Amino acid sequence: MKRNLAVCLLLCSLAILSCKRNSGDGKKNDTEFRDYHAMNKRPEAELQQLLKENKSKIKDGDLIFRSDDGVESESLRSFSKTDASFSHCGFAFIENGEVYVYNCMAGVENPGEKMLRVSFDSFVNIREKTGFGLFRYDLTEPELKNLQVITKENFAKGLMFDKNFDLKTDDKMYCAEMIDKFIKQATNNRIILPTTKIENFRIRDPKYKGVVLKEFEYSALDNLFLNPYCKELVRISYLVPKDK
Repeated sequence: MKRNLAVCLLLCSLAILSCKRNSGDGKKNDTEFRDYHAMNKRPEAELQQLLKENKSKIKDGDLIFRSDDGVESESLRSFSKTDASFSHCGFAFIENGEVYVYNCMAGVENPGEKMLRVSFDSFVNIREKTGFGLFRYDLTEPELKNLQVITKENFAKGLMFDKNFDLKTDDKMYCAEMIDKFIKQATNNRIILPTTKIENFRIRDPKYKGVVLKEFEYSALDNLFLNPYCKELVRISYLVPKDK
């Protein structure tokens, strides 16, 4: 119970800090984010072409990141302390000529909270998202086959989303935790990815004045690609560069 409360407080605090950082007064809402992004998106025909070109580069086991509209996305991005470009991720596999992304999430897109398998085009939807990135781990063929089996087995059994962001349990997982643990298992511990720790984290919400979390360890999205085992293939922003 104490851990659940601590995690909830942490998430609330990060959400509050993220909103304030991006709006200046903490009042920017989902509608304002989406209106801003809609006004500043690149032409749809251009984005469709970029999607087509980069989709052809995808291989089995590639890591697909995306950035979304809204306050929730900004909050999730704030978990990454070095590179906060993305808010969600999953593994890609090519099945019957189509690219599918396996991922763990909750919220409006997945109220059932079971592990998802969605088409690449849907996962990085140019009308609903703000960008995506393709990354690739240095895996041997046997490791890649292991990863595919592990991913599909967990999807088949209905792996649930981990609301508590608890790395110590394996029956439920959030998106970055899923990537971290599947890679570790597929490579028989050859690849162990870094984690992020927050020590003596002070909750900034006035409702929890004086509350301090001694330590919170989690797998952040940037932990997944800022390491020597992973290489970046491409990053695409759907927004017009600010200097134009």
